Amino acid sequence: MKIRILGPLEVQESGHRLNLGGPQQRAVLAMLALHANRVLAVDDLVAGIWGDEPPDRAVNTLQAYVSRLRRLGDGIPVSRRGPGYVLDADEQSLDLIRFRTLVESAGRARPISAEDAAALLRQASDLWRSPPLQEFAELPFARAEAAALDQERLTALTARISADLSLGRATEVIGELRGLTGEHPTDESLHGQFALALYRCGRQADALAVLRDIRRRLTEDVGVDPGRELQNLERAILAHEPGLTVVRPAGPVLPAPRTSPESGPAAPPPAGPTPEAARPEPKQPTRAPVAWNVPARNPHFTGRTTLLDAIHSQLSAQRDTVAVQTLYGLGGVGKTHLAIEFAHRFAPGYSVVWWINAEEPSLIPDQLARLNHRLGLPGRAAVDEMVDQVLQRLGEQSDWLLIFDNAGQVDDVAPYRPYGGGHILVTSRNPRWGEIGGRTLVEVLDRLDSVEFIRSRMPGLRAELADELAAELGDLPLAMAQAVAYVEETGVDPAEYLAQFSRRRSAFLARGRVLGYQARLDTAWDLSLHRLAVSSPESLSLLELSAYLSSEPIPAAIFADRPELLRRPAPARPADSARADPADRAVESTVDGPDLVERAMGGAAGLSLIRRQRAGFQVHRLVQAVIRAHLTPDERDRVAAAAAGLIAGANPGDPSDPRTWPAYRRLVPHVFALGGAADQLAPARRMMLDTIVYLNGTAPPRWTGELARRV
Repeated sequence: MKIRILGPLEVQESGHRLNLGGPQQRAVLAMLALHANRVLAVDDLVAGIWGDEPPDRAVNTLQAYVSRLRRLGDGIPVSRRGPGYVLDADEQSLDLIRFRTLVESAGRARPISAEDAAALLRQASDLWRSPPLQEFAELPFARAEAAALDQERLTALTARISADLSLGRATEVIGELRGLTGEHPTDESLHGQFALALYRCGRQADALAVLRDIRRRLTEDVGVDPGRELQNLERAILAHEPGLTVVRPAGPVLPAPRTSPESGPAAPPPAGPTPEAARPEPKQPTRAPVAWNVPARNPHFTGRTTLLDAIHSQLSAQRDTVAVQTLYGLGGVGKTHLAIEFAHRFAPGYSVVWWINAEEPSLIPDQLARLNHRLGLPGRAAVDEMVDQVLQRLGEQSDWLLIFDNAGQVDDVAPYRPYGGGHILVTSRNPRWGEIGGRTLVEVLDRLDSVEFIRSRMPGLRAELADELAAELGDLPLAMAQAVAYVEETGVDPAEYLAQFSRRRSAFLARGRVLGYQARLDTAWDLSLHRLAVSSPESLSLLELSAYLSSEPIPAAIFADRPELLRRPAPARPADSARADPADRAVESTVDGPDLVERAMGGAAGLSLIRRQRAGFQVHRLVQAVIRAHLTPDERDRVAAAAAGLIAGANPGDPSDPRTWPAYRRLVPHVFALGGAADQLAPARRMMLDTIVYLNGTAPPRWTGELARRV
């Protein structure tokens, strides 16, 4: 028996189509098929057919429908279980299960073979005969379920097109993308793929026109700006970045260089046949560096190929003077390992590659002076003299790379720029490096790369579990490395680790030692938080309040009307007491809301503890967990209550008025992140109830029902 729901509902047995009865009886089977192998409560089935006002004998009628379905052919496998009914099915008997199985298989295949992934996704798409559930359009269950199915189909199509693009099939997908972008005029992923395909076919103007069109639609129809990926794509197309036209098949990663206790990290091997992802440009020299002290390559480094190529292109494009690129971002996001990978991957293009730990500026000269002997320069008695010799020699050539890792300020690095050509790569949490060169924000890993990283360290782990673990860890490389290390050390089952971590994040952030990292996540941000307590107390207040909101984007406007929540007495500094002016303190207390919020965001962004956005900012969920762990129980109660009051004060008003919906849309995740704190405050309870009313008119009923039950 075969049940097909990806189109008009039908059941075939021995090649014959069964008569499934009237619309309501067919609807029962459709709902059970949508939730196959899971119990669907009688109440949900009744509500799906009759809504909020079922007839008196609705349950009896439902039982009759189920009984008739069981008697069709050899019997459709519907059984009573607990509070409802369940349809037993597998991928051979139900096309929806087959579709989802193929999509999951493609996700596992993609890191190994884009060709196989594309073929699997094509099979999945072929199962769709027409838009499903159209015959049930008037029934309450159908609208939300049809939208969810359409999104699943669209996600699979987008993934297949992405695989095709990676295989160099831009010309083949342009026609399909033109139709899809017409059907989905505000879908950013599809428009990004369409623009990329056009660009790869030599049609830059058309590609930019596609991006301008979606920007206009998003602004006028939705009231938002394009996301970061579309903005980056537009900049890359305007700049003709080489990485946009390069198509690289998946290949093995080069092994880490051998090390020995006597010699330290060995120089990378001379150039020879290498995987495409690691092959330098043809015009680069193909020698090994004569001076090299870069740490060993991370054998589990995953993804980031496009980012690495972009950094290399940006450095190589500047020829008349020293080119500087700074990698900045959240602690634990992988800036240092990205710099190490860059050095190893592009080593054949340099005669000198020198690594400098710049966290303590006073130690930089000594590390540079060690390069003096490696360059064959005469010894000098003073460190400063040897540094001058090194900088002068580097200034006479252009094939060198200096890497300043974990630098704090521009002034720490700027004095050590040689004259002439050459490249400098800096890693920092501070984003303010534009004065001396380019900046590149290093974000968390893409989900597919996160899953690949976890599974490379845990062979045999199911892709679904790896995906859940990556999501819980926020795709943060250090967090995932800690998790894997802890599982390896203790032998705990990964599923049990995931269950425990979701309940006790702050405790688990202190577990698992990771080779190559100087600290764990529980200490990686500790210094930054203590620094803010002195230098920018309003930033610390902003972060503490944000720790009790969602990790989704937070509108800055909600703080502007409550500046008193950000003000806190700064710790006394010895130097301040002698020159503190009461008039200065008076001015400080009158800084208005928007300016204070801007200053607070600036302080937090300066240490990459938040990610700035046009109208607000975002805090990583694990940063939130660490901040909450730093608070005492009394402070947690106080800050949670203040966060509840903050959100309550941002209530947009009548939830039935469409004019308030954009504001509700931005606040929804933060309303329900408040949890029990909102129960203690009447305006916060009102805000929750108003939000449910808003959702009732805009979200699938099952979501609204679940949120209402939680409240």
